[in-house]
Amino acid sequence: MFTLITRIFWRPRWRYGLGCLALVAGLLGAGAYLLTPYQELLRWYLGLNDCFYRAESWPQRFFTPAVKAQGNLLALLALALCSAGLGFLLYRWRRAPQPRLGPSGPGPGLAWPDALYLLGLLGAASGLWWWGNGRVVRGPDEVFSALYCAPLPPFQTVAYYMLPNNHLLFNLLNGSLFGGWADLVQTGRLLSGVAYLATVASVYGWFRGLTGHRMLAALVALAVALQFPLWGFGFQARGYALYALAHWGAFIGLFGYRRDRRGGWLLLNAVCCAVGYATVPTFLFFHLAQLAFGVLYQWQRRALDWRFWRYQAGALLAVYLFYLPALGFSGLAALTSNEYVRPTSATLGGFLPAFGHDLHDFIEYCFSNARLGVPLSEALALLPLLLLGARRDTAWFAYGLFYALLLLVAVGLMLGMRHSINQRNLIGHCSLALALVPATLYWLLAQLPAHWRRPRWQLGGTALVLLVLGRQFVRASPVKYPEGLYLSDNGRAYRAITDGLLPIRTGQRVAYSWESFYVYYVGQQRGLRGYLTCAPPLADYYIVLPTEQLPAAAAPHYELLTKGPEFTLYRRK
Repeated sequence: MFTLITRIFWRPRWRYGLGCLALVAGLLGAGAYLLTPYQELLRWYLGLNDCFYRAESWPQRFFTPAVKAQGNLLALLALALCSAGLGFLLYRWRRAPQPRLGPSGPGPGLAWPDALYLLGLLGAASGLWWWGNGRVVRGPDEVFSALYCAPLPPFQTVAYYMLPNNHLLFNLLNGSLFGGWADLVQTGRLLSGVAYLATVASVYGWFRGLTGHRMLAALVALAVALQFPLWGFGFQARGYALYALAHWGAFIGLFGYRRDRRGGWLLLNAVCCAVGYATVPTFLFFHLAQLAFGVLYQWQRRALDWRFWRYQAGALLAVYLFYLPALGFSGLAALTSNEYVRPTSATLGGFLPAFGHDLHDFIEYCFSNARLGVPLSEALALLPLLLLGARRDTAWFAYGLFYALLLLVAVGLMLGMRHSINQRNLIGHCSLALALVPATLYWLLAQLPAHWRRPRWQLGGTALVLLVLGRQFVRASPVKYPEGLYLSDNGRAYRAITDGLLPIRTGQRVAYSWESFYVYYVGQQRGLRGYLTCAPPLADYYIVLPTEQLPAAAAPHYELLTKGPEFTLYRRK
């Protein structure tokens, strides 16, 4: 799949031309923002759609005059970066060599016999997706994105960075591709399913190229498909499956470039890095490790690879331009000072005890909470570090070095932030760790004496470990323990809401507050006539969360009917 994508843009002048078009668009957008006064921008933005989540407080909480002033500085920076980038691309376009007769993709593709393995593997993964999608109820985070983010006009989708809408690219894709569909939760799950299947296929291709064994590659990919976070978020209408795919694409591109030095691999790596950042900003945890790997690897070779760094700079510029609408209309603080990144302790010493507990949880989560026990899970998590014992000129050592940097950067960033990120934000790390475990076993068994029939030990021992892990993963699956996806029991909440809505008969009208969106969605599934708008009409019932009060304009018209753990129900007088 990645070979096909990169071959589409194999002609250098095509790549430079597309880059120039993107930079010109960035110049025009940043210039328009800079030259347009605050009030005019405010009117233009609201003219796109003036009824969105908490629209009444948006000018006070997000797009304020102070944010506009900050956005002007960021737009100036964008103008400078785009101008420099445009000059560089025009220079490279003029000096680009004439294309060869055939496309020079990133490397050799898979052989035809692999198609049988891939068909069986993707069939099994599709079955896993279908089973999970039908058994696990929709969660509030999924519903929030589908109701408040994806249906907005595209510019508002990427410019309004309300929480938990931190999956901008995923919401943009869902809304752009399926905007006319009635249930964007289901289309979001389908989108995640496609990313999930692509990740599983990518794992197969990577391991097949690494070892040459199709059956073993299929077992590794199946184990990854069964891994709790990847499997679970493969049928969730959130961006984590796409985020994991971006990790794998960047990883494959990085090591493909290390192997044969073709620029197509760097293009793949840069595109996937940009996709990862645009989906969830915590892709920074992976990218910093990649940059550190580039420094150490080039230092080891005593050669500076300017081409590698140019692609990294291009990826970061693309990310900056993608987030510029959010920075300009929601403010830098929306990304850097929200509850998911603010320090949880005033001092590092006060943070360390909780962080030690979180590390154990991360490791258990990474290996699917499969009740392997913390010592065994930790042993598996650290096993790929043994690759550092390989010869330094081999790919095995490079994998060990990269994995060590992944761990060090993740721990270092969380210590520096004094904040442990959500477990699901490390879904890419967990997926790579699981795949590197059998790779390490394969390498270790290759070190046995030749008279021990090395190939048989390699295949048999590695396959046995994968089968044991796969069995444990199925026993602790996201279908059996769905509360592990968001660390909350959405199934219980869904049932409680369904029971609480029983007094409302089909055909009666129900108005909802902004924060009762989950109750609204459950009611829609029941066939209730609901209104989730900026100014809902007087309806037969009004629903708010237990922590909310009725809006002042609606309060005189309703009386309290019931107050439950999930919502408060008012009836019209």
